[in-house]
Amino acid sequence: MNQKGFANIILVVVIVILVGAVGYFVFIRKSVLVVQQLTPTPTQATNTPKSNPTPQPSNQLNLSAHTNYKKMVSESFDYGNSEQQFGIIRIAGGAGPSSFTTDNRNYLYITDTQNNRVKILNSEGKQTSIINTVPLADIAVDNNGDIYGYVFGSGSPGVHLYKYDGSGSLLGKIENPSAFSEISSSNNVYGKLYIYGNKLYITDNQQNSYLVSSTSGNLESKSEKVNGVIGNSGKRYYVAVNFISPEGTVIPVESRKGLVEIINQSGNKEKIITIEIDGLQTIAFLGEDQSGNIHIQTETRDKTGLKLQVHKYDSTGNLLTTLDIRNGDYTTIGMVKLLHIDQTGDIWQVAPGKSNLLVNRWSTTY
Repeated sequence: MNQKGFANIILVVVIVILVGAVGYFVFIRKSVLVVQQLTPTPTQATNTPKSNPTPQPSNQLNLSAHTNYKKMVSESFDYGNSEQQFGIIRIAGGAGPSSFTTDNRNYLYITDTQNNRVKILNSEGKQTSIINTVPLADIAVDNNGDIYGYVFGSGSPGVHLYKYDGSGSLLGKIENPSAFSEISSSNNVYGKLYIYGNKLYITDNQQNSYLVSSTSGNLESKSEKVNGVIGNSGKRYYVAVNFISPEGTVIPVESRKGLVEIINQSGNKEKIITIEIDGLQTIAFLGEDQSGNIHIQTETRDKTGLKLQVHKYDSTGNLLTTLDIRNGDYTTIGMVKLLHIDQTGDIWQVAPGKSNLLVNRWSTTY
């Protein structure tokens, strides 16, 4: 083979190699493109944290219902005029916070009459806000957080009713509402304000309830009277201590009984609960909780002094438990009420003591 023929052979081999190489790389690139097109694009990772439930305080994780009460709140507030204090007058029998109630959050509202305000505490007894008002003698709070209260003023019978919203803005005022005039003209004493449904009532010392105004819309004086105090269920309650026997003789203290008469929505007597305890002095209907349980307050006296008790019954009148409030917790200065039941059935006490104001809450859920 001559030199020229050998060179041609070499050239052909090189061309074949080059064509093969180019074909290989083209095939590989196409394969890569096909793989890229068939492979789903991975979702880009983000740093957004998982939506885990907010951890709850340890004392709320294992709450359960119990038979007996346990004190859950025990707070005290000094007297004075600062934001964390309550005003008090120490002369002529003393005067200070006069009433308290709770809202549907179970927040506590206390009238600080000497400082012309209402102070709001959360369910743990910690102060959350202050609302400037006139010096309200008694208060009630509706489901919207609106506050109703009255003061003594001009005219006859000299009572002015006020309505504030939750921020302290005045929503309305009525001078000498008909309900108060009717109580005064009957020579009775004002009891406590309370709300049933969308109606504001005031009781008298005979346990009659007088409609003061609707809580829907503007304040408007009403005139309607029912016997007893209305519970959340619509049943009415009338309580009494049997001081006098059927024969007209005075019953000794050690033999007195408490009677709780329950009247259903049809006006029929449903049941009478009898409370037999030694040294019974007074009895009061505190209210029904959201489960329909009935709460009755009694005062008794023995050698150690006065004792306050709360008797809790189910909706059919069966006794569930009794709370004893010892003398150390039980001090009062001119309060409209001694105790209050919130919608869950917890018992609240606001007691003006000699050196400070005591706030206590007992519960069967802990």
